[in-house]
Amino acid sequence: MWLRMSGVLASCICEALPSGQARTPFRAFPGADCASATETSIHLAAKQLIYDRKLFFFPALIASVEVPDAMATVHRASRMIWASASRELLHVELEQAVGSIRPDVLVDLAGFGKIAVEVAVTHFADESKIATLRELGLAAVEVDLSDVRDATFEILEAILFRGCSATTWLHHPAVEAAEASLLEEIEPALAAARVAALKAKRAREAKRLLEYEQRSQAESERTDQQRQQGFDRQAAEVEQQRREEAQQQKTEQFLAAGERLC
Repeated sequence: MWLRMSGVLASCICEALPSGQARTPFRAFPGADCASATETSIHLAAKQLIYDRKLFFFPALIASVEVPDAMATVHRASRMIWASASRELLHVELEQAVGSIRPDVLVDLAGFGKIAVEVAVTHFADESKIATLRELGLAAVEVDLSDVRDATFEILEAILFRGCSATTWLHHPAVEAAEASLLEEIEPALAAARVAALKAKRAREAKRLLEYEQRSQAESERTDQQRQQGFDRQAAEVEQQRREEAQQQKTEQFLAAGERLC
C-alpha cells in the first residue's frame, strides 16, 4: 500500500516482503519479486506528483506537412502551435472517465483546455486508444517512465516538471487544424506544379507524336525509294534484255548475209 507524507506518496509496502518491512520508494527488497509493485509504485507516484503539484512539462506542439507535388518536388511546412514549457494546471483529476476511456490524469490549462496525461511504465497507448482520442477530440500526451525503474522522487519531478524527451504528444485537435491550414498555404505551389506537370505531359505527347510522324515519313520515303529502285532495276533488266535481243538479231542477220555470199 501507499503511505502519504505531506501530500506526497512516500513509501510502498510490497506484499512479497515480510509483514511490516517497508522498502525505499521504487526499490525492490533484495531477493523479493517486486517488479510489478515497482512498476505500480512509479505509475502511482507520477500521477500523485502531478495531482499535488498542479504542474506539468508539455513538449512543443508542432504541426508539419510534407507533400510531394506533381513534379516530384517535396514541399515541407511546419508551424509551432505552442512552445515547450512547464505549465501550471488549473484543475487535475485522476482516472476520470472521458467517453469510453479513463486517462491516468486529466488536466485543465488556462487557454489550452483539457489534456489527458498517460503515464507509461510497461503499457503504452496503442493505435486503438489514439483513434479513440481523435474521435473524442481530446488532446493527450504520454510520459515514458519505462527506463526509470529505480527512480527517486527527484528524478520523477525532473521528468514531469522540468522537461525531457520522455513526454510526447499522442494527439491534439489543433494539430489537424494547423496541418489543414499549412496544406492551404502550399496549395498554390502544388497547383502550379500540377499545371507544369500537365504542360510537360502535353510536351512529351507532342514530342512522341512528332517522332512518330517523322518515323512514318522516313518509313514512307524508304518504301518509295525501295519501290523506285525496284522500278529502276526492272527497267534496267528490260533495257538489257532489249539490247541482248538486238545484238542477237544483228548477229543472226550477219550470219545470214554470209551464207548468201557463199
